[in-house]
Amino acid sequence: MLFKLMFILVVVPLVELALLFKVADLIGGWETFWLVVFTGIVGSILARHEGGRTWLRIQHQLQAGRLPTIDIVGAGLIFAAGLLLLTPGIITDMAGFAMLVPPLRRSLAAVVLRSLKKRFHISTGGAKSGNESYGVHRSRSDHRDDQAIEVEAEVISDEKE
Repeated sequence: MLFKLMFILVVVPLVELALLFKVADLIGGWETFWLVVFTGIVGSILARHEGGRTWLRIQHQLQAGRLPTIDIVGAGLIFAAGLLLLTPGIITDMAGFAMLVPPLRRSLAAVVLRSLKKRFHISTGGAKSGNESYGVHRSRSDHRDDQAIEVEAEVISDEKE
């Protein structure tokens, strides 16, 4: 983990800086500056647009009673894309713009979701009806079979018996 953090905080900015100097040599310093400003502005506009569309999809799925997991992860990716696009650099801009393309973002969100499911215990809360509360806890089996789901349920009564 420490190596990954060091890589992100040290190596990526150094590579970005070297690429910006190369581009400045090819097209000029001011042109490179305005290119960085332009990608930041366009990126923020696209991130806001995609974020709004994703927010509407999340609302529609919640109203339909479905859990919008892919779109929630996608919203996080849109936020990350916006940050990458505001960071000066060519590699970060390419990564940021790629995350704003809906099919690429959905694919990446599916990969992130699969990774999260492998690393964390997934549990859902219960529902409450009248004086009773029904708690349903689903957890993934330790097996590699994605179809195996263990379910435990308990009835919790608010009434004294």
